[in-house]
Amino acid sequence: MIRMENVFSGYNGKVVLKNINFEVKAGFVGIIGPNGAGKTTFLKTIASLVDIYKGRLYINEKSIKCYKRKELSKLLTVVSQDLFPIYDYTVRELVEMGRIAHQGFLPNWTAEDELQVEKAINTIGIKHLERRRYSQISSGEKRLVMLARALAQNVKVILVDELELHLDPKHKMTIASYLKKMCKMGMVILAVFHDIDLALSYSDRIIGIKDGKILFDLSTKSNDLKENLEKLYGIEFVEVNNHHGKKIFPLYK
Repeated sequence: MIRMENVFSGYNGKVVLKNINFEVKAGFVGIIGPNGAGKTTFLKTIASLVDIYKGRLYINEKSIKCYKRKELSKLLTVVSQDLFPIYDYTVRELVEMGRIAHQGFLPNWTAEDELQVEKAINTIGIKHLERRRYSQISSGEKRLVMLARALAQNVKVILVDELELHLDPKHKMTIASYLKKMCKMGMVILAVFHDIDLALSYSDRIIGIKDGKILFDLSTKSNDLKENLEKLYGIEFVEVNNHHGKKIFPLYK
């Protein structure tokens, strides 16, 4: 689905990611690392939103250079933590915008568009919000609207950038649970997490990025996680075993 070969990428001539080799065909991949490590740039590279200076990136075995923007938008989408629409749209109107990629030069709303929007709203559980103004709902609810809009877009890959940031524990779990659900529906999820425990609890695979390089790429069930997390963040971690299984936390001193 996605393959990166020796990729160097960045902004305005500045290299941020260095010699990235990565491949994913399915599943839920969590991405973690220190602030400024290049996690968001990793997502933006896949979405063709930054410059690739060296190396190759393929989506469905086709070079990213061969995709037109609209064609790419039918395959993947980026979901970030903040959306500031210039008009005070309703929740449903914002979810409907997920269908823009499927419209022609002259928009023609079809039964399929209506079906995908309704499916997205019901899947993410925001039917009760659809007539509310986006500006009048909570931060946690706004993040759910962004997920519903991505689902309505009917893409194969969803790139998520710290969608759980600044949310309470319940809303964090809700966001991660819906991402897991979308993965089970057949979508590839690549999600940058600020919350390490959340990433380890919901992802199938975890990538650690530091100084623009992939430091490790492991299963979330790997016995090598603690050692690699300590290298990634430069602090000590502790393993705790309970009835939910093994948990790994930073050891605050």
